[in-house]
Amino acid sequence: MQYLGVISISWLTLSLALMFLLWPPEMSKTLSQNAARKRSSVIYYGISFGIFLFPFTAYMLGWLVPTLGLGSVFSSVYLLGLLGQTIALIVPETRGVKVSIHRAAAFAMTLSLMALTGLMALSPQIVGLRHWFSTIVFFWMAFSWGMFIFAKRTHRYSLAFQLLYSYLFLILVII
Repeated sequence: MQYLGVISISWLTLSLALMFLLWPPEMSKTLSQNAARKRSSVIYYGISFGIFLFPFTAYMLGWLVPTLGLGSVFSSVYLLGLLGQTIALIVPETRGVKVSIHRAAAFAMTLSLMALTGLMALSPQIVGLRHWFSTIVFFWMAFSWGMFIFAKRTHRYSLAFQLLYSYLFLILVII
């Protein structure tokens, strides 16, 4: 069960690399916005992320939570983030009301990553490298939220910020 984390993250990484090769991204757009440019990339992105979510969720809830003693609050926050991610995959950021629905769901998922990181940083069961890394990642996530709210120039690098934000969390849960 513990290898599902590395396997799912490897799958996601390879899938995103292929997506970037097939549909070169714009740095000022998020992953979803880049995927939403063509119907074929929306389908590819949805399937790739959907395949990632099953083993990753099994890893998170079946191995990480019980092994580290993270408890029901952590699991609940994860499930809320998973719901947000699932809605964001089902409702692509194309146009009209879909944009609002997608952004609200993506916002919930992104906020849940920061909450999960904070819960790990505060957990007495997490010690050593994972504790320090979770604390650093939490403060970086908070800093990046501030950058996007107050420093509009950072929007030119939306994709880079999103990838770094997400992959810091993914690294945290597998170290």
